[in-house]
Amino acid sequence: MLVHRMVCACPPPPPALPRRRRSQGSHNKEVAQNFKEQGNEYFRGKRHREALGFYAQGVDAKPDDARLREALLLNRAACNLELRASPPSLWRTNLVMGRLENYGSVLRDCAAVITANPRASKAYYRAGLALLALERVDEALDVVVRAGEGAADDAGFRTLRARAEKKREELRRKEKERRERVRRAAEEKRRMDAALAVRYSLPPSHDARS
Repeated sequence: MLVHRMVCACPPPPPALPRRRRSQGSHNKEVAQNFKEQGNEYFRGKRHREALGFYAQGVDAKPDDARLREALLLNRAACNLELRASPPSLWRTNLVMGRLENYGSVLRDCAAVITANPRASKAYYRAGLALLALERVDEALDVVVRAGEGAADDAGFRTLRARAEKKREELRRKEKERRERVRRAAEEKRRMDAALAVRYSLPPSHDARS
């Protein structure tokens, strides 16, 4: 009986506190960070296609952390650069067109980064590499200029500029050679047309034997 009275006299336990729920933004950041780390692991193993998939999922998680989103976009761009395209002369098959699309993805991701952070030098650099691969050399050189003063002292940007300038000269030389071939072909055709016109305008020969 005494025990019963003691139990009854005890105050009721306090109500359980509700669990504190994490915000959606915090959850998205955690998910995106996890995808980034997995992508990094595959990238280090040179499994670029698998790494690309993880980075893409990280971007799709829509983290509200600007630095994390920038890193995911730049890492995805790096993967697409590794899955590089074949020379332009081979741009015929679906496979090669798919690789060409990789460079388009690089430019889109880098543009998104630059829009959010105009000082993101890696975005300019990787965009420049993609433009150079597409033989858009004037645009590649423009990207180097837009990267700002820091690009002048960066070895990567210096190499990019040198490669772009060399490629521009090569393309100009090829275009000059092409125009010269076209000119020669047109001149040769003109001479042949003139010779045929003279030949068929002559009267028939009268010394032909019967």
